[in-house]
Amino acid sequence: MKLLIVDDHAIVREGVAAMLRQAGPDTVVLQAGDGAEGVHLAEAHPDLDAVFLDLQMPGADGMSAVPAFGRCRPDLPVIVLSSSEDPEDVRRALALGALGYVPKSALPQTLLSA
Repeated sequence: MKLLIVDDHAIVREGVAAMLRQAGPDTVVLQAGDGAEGVHLAEAHPDLDAVFLDLQMPGADGMSAVPAFGRCRPDLPVIVLSSSEDPEDVRRALALGALGYVPKSALPQTLLSA
């Protein structure tokens, strides 16, 4: 399984990557610091299985990156991983094409299940 984490905080990316690697020994986790870099990696890695995307980032934020992933890779599941638990953010992300929404306050098992 090959996954991509897009978050502007390196420590968050590393922590989420370590957790996702628990899914299996063959799990590969790529990382990007913003939406534009994430979309570039998605284009460069056609074998990606899913993207975990933060919403609040400088530059190309998550809300603008969700439809960008959809344009370049319509088959690629995008799961928003955000500190926001605002129902409007959830609705907007899903309306833009995200497959799921996991708050950063969720238990690790919730993210692994996603």
